[in-house]
Amino acid sequence: YLALKALPGVKQDDIGMMGLSLGAMVGLISAGIDPVFDRYGTNVGGGDLANIVTYRKSGDVDSATGRVLKDIDWSVDRARFFISRFDAITWSFNAKKKSFLMINAKDDELISKSLSVDPLVEGYAAAGSTVRSIAHQGTHVFHAKQVGYWDSLTKVMLPMLNFMGPTSWESQECSQSGG
Repeated sequence: YLALKALPGVKQDDIGMMGLSLGAMVGLISAGIDPVFDRYGTNVGGGDLANIVTYRKSGDVDSATGRVLKDIDWSVDRARFFISRFDAITWSFNAKKKSFLMINAKDDELISKSLSVDPLVEGYAAAGSTVRSIAHQGTHVFHAKQVGYWDSLTKVMLPMLNFMGPTSWESQECSQSGG
């Protein structure tokens, strides 16, 4: 964070963090543990690691995560006992007066709106933060080929870029293209 603030052209009092999937979850955890950024943008991220981990073990057994977890005998409650301290929901009340953009898939097989997103929104609201949620058609792995690449970019990337600060990337694009 300090190295980022020291870069030329960076507005030191207005820095955001964005992440995708696991990167989104790590960003949301950091928002509560060490909320140094002004805004957090996420795509297919959430909280409730216990449900995500136990789903990967039983519902996604062929994934690398499912194979690693296959021999661990954890129920959702047991997983919650061990990993709740690493869950964004646990820390959400510490993210005071921040801005969040959470883009999620309506049919996400990993990130449940009611278990993973809604409790985060409630925690951030209780901390005085603002949250904007966008739900797009699709699953956790956004199938851009099926939806169309341009549609997928406009549904996920353009709102994220605008949230992160449209003036910075628009002015950079214009100066690079000579416009």
